[in-house]
Amino acid sequence: MIIREGSHYFHAMPTPPRHRLLGLAPSFTGPRGLALWSPFDPPITSVTLCHGELDSRVGASVRVISAVPAAAAVRDGRRDPDLDDVAYPALAGLPHFTGEDLQTAAAALHQPKGSALWNPRELTVDGAAVPFQAYHHHDRWWVTVTVLHDVAVGVIASDTAPDNLELVTVDADLPGYEAAPVLPPQVGNPADTRARFALEGMEPVLVHAWAKDALAAGAQAPALHAVIGADLRDPGAVQRAFDAALDELGAPRFGSDEELRWQYARYMARAAVDGEIDATGAARRIVWGTADPLGRPARLRPFVEAVQESDRHGSDEDEVEATCLDLMQDLLAT
Repeated sequence: MIIREGSHYFHAMPTPPRHRLLGLAPSFTGPRGLALWSPFDPPITSVTLCHGELDSRVGASVRVISAVPAAAAVRDGRRDPDLDDVAYPALAGLPHFTGEDLQTAAAALHQPKGSALWNPRELTVDGAAVPFQAYHHHDRWWVTVTVLHDVAVGVIASDTAPDNLELVTVDADLPGYEAAPVLPPQVGNPADTRARFALEGMEPVLVHAWAKDALAAGAQAPALHAVIGADLRDPGAVQRAFDAALDELGAPRFGSDEELRWQYARYMARAAVDGEIDATGAARRIVWGTADPLGRPARLRPFVEAVQESDRHGSDEDEVEATCLDLMQDLLAT
């Protein structure tokens, strides 16, 4: 099973993805972790696994993206994996890469006669040589992408020669990989609870634990018993019981995605001020859960800057933590 204790990687997925995942072969003995997954509402269609340095700017790092078409693409009639499923997220991970750079490089993949930006390269996948297209960036970084019969694969690497890599199919439970645990369930504000589970994912075991905690705290909601009695193997049943319980507890149904995300930001700020999570970690979640999806509004840009400072090599962790805590208090005061 995935390693959660003490992990600094992304929090664990609510459910295993339905598609195949690829990572580095067992010959790679460095740290492994869950770098990203999306969307937050299952089914999960893209998973990024990190090998080596968590921050590619300070050393050797290899991230492997395994992706299938998102729900919107399926509704539009596309069901087979496509290079765009991995090209855009892979290129977006390159440092000093502008939006114009990304569009140009991604479009070049589809030129009928090929492009000088991309060069053919073979990588070993499950013991067989597979053709990829490779893009080099500022000497240290490169991206390579391909489409297998069931999944699109993208690799973003720094300070690592492509010839030294071997990809293999990994177990969906990700044994040997790390993922940060999600925040412990809180009975508190029902609106916070709805926002938290909506964005961080409905992990049935945690929802079950939240319902037990709520009953133990004296919450009066008959649907909590339905949550506890729901089959954890049926996420849909857990979701329905959970929504009913929150309705009974007075949690609002958010009228828009923006309203939901601002509620999540305030929830994270309260969690940081109350000492339930470190302020820097809360700021990071506010950035990916609220600031980035909403186009980084001016009110949240200080959080983005604080996270960027935290990621800077040599930054003062205590100073960044103090700054983030001040930002949390300011957010709650307005």
